[in-house]
Amino acid sequence: MAVPVHVERKGTTTDDTSIPSSTNTPVSGAAYVVFVTSRITSGAPAAPTLSGTGGWSVTWTQRQTQQEKNSPDEVRITVFDGVASSGTDGVITADWGAVTQQNMCIDIIRLPDADTSAIQGQTPAGSEGDSAEEPNGTLAAFGNANNTAIFSMAQRSNTTITPDTGWTELGTRYAAGGQALTCTSIYQETDTDLTPSAVSGGFWCAIACEIELAAAAAAYLPLDQAHTPQHQSLMAS
Repeated sequence: MAVPVHVERKGTTTDDTSIPSSTNTPVSGAAYVVFVTSRITSGAPAAPTLSGTGGWSVTWTQRQTQQEKNSPDEVRITVFDGVASSGTDGVITADWGAVTQQNMCIDIIRLPDADTSAIQGQTPAGSEGDSAEEPNGTLAAFGNANNTAIFSMAQRSNTTITPDTGWTELGTRYAAGGQALTCTSIYQETDTDLTPSAVSGGFWCAIACEIELAAAAAAYLPLDQAHTPQHQSLMAS
């Protein structure tokens, strides 16, 4: 699969009940995942709803949500996916209704060559932990070895997050003080490592996703498979 394209990671420490992205131009018909993270002063934050304008005005489906490992659980990360309806500029907004959040982050990622009819290859896996363990996740075996893994993390502190070997960070991490929060996403283009992790510290929560490769893209196998009978059959058809 082609490398995921990071559209935007935007955060704010301004108390509010919603966070809008910047105005961005989607690729019509392309698949996207959006990770939304928030922190409240105390208690367990609810998962937000997601909506959009312009080409982002589509059905955003929540695939997984995960609270941090703490009492109270002040941080939550949620993942949505959807397919852009057009190439018209617009904004994506995460909303918590009447509940004010103290720190929020929205992370938008385009998925070239993803199967737009079934973006997720498996149910995204949520995980959480404390300062005694680094952020980590576990994915089941991939249906296609060329599917892409994405691992998004939220840390209940203003800190650094260093991806495990073989994983690449998408964009620049969001980190802010006050009701401290750090967010980032990393990816791997194959199923080489189904247990993503990173080096960081503090209480955390995370979601790991397998992004399904579209059938048309799967016909173009890696170069090291170029002379397999399967590839020769595809080229002859």
